[in-house]
Formats: sequence, C-alpha cells, structure tokens
Amino acid sequence: MFIVLASLAPVYLENYRLQQYLREVTRTPSTPDETVKTEVIARVHQLGLPVVPEDIAITRPNGRLRLEIKYKVQMHLALYQVDLHFHPVSQGR
Repeated sequence: MFIVLASLAPVYLENYRLQQYLREVTRTPSTPDETVKTEVIARVHQLGLPVVPEDIAITRPNGRLRLEIKYKVQMHLALYQVDLHFHPVSQGR
C-alpha cells in the first residue's frame, strides 16, 4: 500500500502546484485569453503534466477570469494501470 501511495504522491503534488498557480493567474483578470493560455501551457509543461491547450477553458463570468482544466494522468503500477482524473478550477475575485 505504501508503495502505491508513494508512486501516486508526485502527481497529486504537481496538481496542487498547478492549482496554486491558477489562483495567481486569476488575480489579474485583464490579461488576454491567449496570453493566459500560453502562460498556463508553459507552466504545466514545467510541472510535467499532460495538458494540451484544448484541456483549458477560459471564461469571464461577471468580468472575473475563470480557468478550468480537465486532464488525466495514466499511471502504470506494478500490477495494474490506473487513470487519475484532475479538474483544477480557479476564479478571480
């Protein structure tokens, strides 16, 4: 059990770091959508996450920047394979 948790922990840590980054990005609602998407893609690649531009949704409800990303990470464990699904969301205030 410990080995499984230890192998999954890095992916969850990187998702947490992505969530924190999204919170920072949504604090600046005046940034153009394409700039936001380019910066987010650069960050997810730094984190080693399998996110493509089509996985990122940018909306502006009530003038507030909202970022939503849906992606999955395929993990190959000793006895089986598992897909971890992530859905980080952040909206400016």
